[in-house]
Amino acid sequence: MEIIKYAIIDCRVSDPQQLKGGSLDNQEAIGRLTAERLGAKIAKIFRKPHSATTTEREDFQEVIDFIKKYPKPVHYYIIKSLDRLTREGYVEYVRLRAELEKLGVEIVDADGVIQQKKNTLSHLGDYKYRWSVYSPSEAGEMLETYKGKAEVRDILTRLVGAEIRLVQDGFAVRRAPDGLKNKRIFDNGKELYGQKTPTEYISSAKCWKCVPMALLMKR
Repeated sequence: MEIIKYAIIDCRVSDPQQLKGGSLDNQEAIGRLTAERLGAKIAKIFRKPHSATTTEREDFQEVIDFIKKYPKPVHYYIIKSLDRLTREGYVEYVRLRAELEKLGVEIVDADGVIQQKKNTLSHLGDYKYRWSVYSPSEAGEMLETYKGKAEVRDILTRLVGAEIRLVQDGFAVRRAPDGLKNKRIFDNGKELYGQKTPTEYISSAKCWKCVPMALLMKR
């Protein structure tokens, strides 16, 4: 009798704004092809916006709860790439992997980084120990998870660094404080945002600068 294996496909983007793109659809299509290659039936497809740069993963707990409650054993947890599971590095990846392995679930990445575990004593028969079973792709998995973490650091360095430079030059970034409102401006062809009040503003060669609230209160 053929054993039917079941799989979960987990599709994730970092924030709700990315739902407008086609990333989730692409991840689902790739996940379906991977499940077909494994000969597995799809138990559920998760599609959600959630950052993988935190260890507080309500979305992952939702996956664990589903696996525990599903009436059939789930064999595979399919993701497009390892950074869809976590961007917190190798230690966090190992923790999440252990959570799934305790439930008998194997992680499968469509990129093919993860390989089947091997037993160094398999040639001697049915002997297996914790130390004899290993993953030949462990170094590759470690590299990919650290690359995901490094990518987050690089992105945030560029983003926050640019905001800091703009603030130092007198530009306003993010939401306007109470009593001020944002104004679109251009500097050498680059679109930026300054802030001014409806009643008072300070002129600059580069932008409208923020008026301190203390100054407004003196009026």
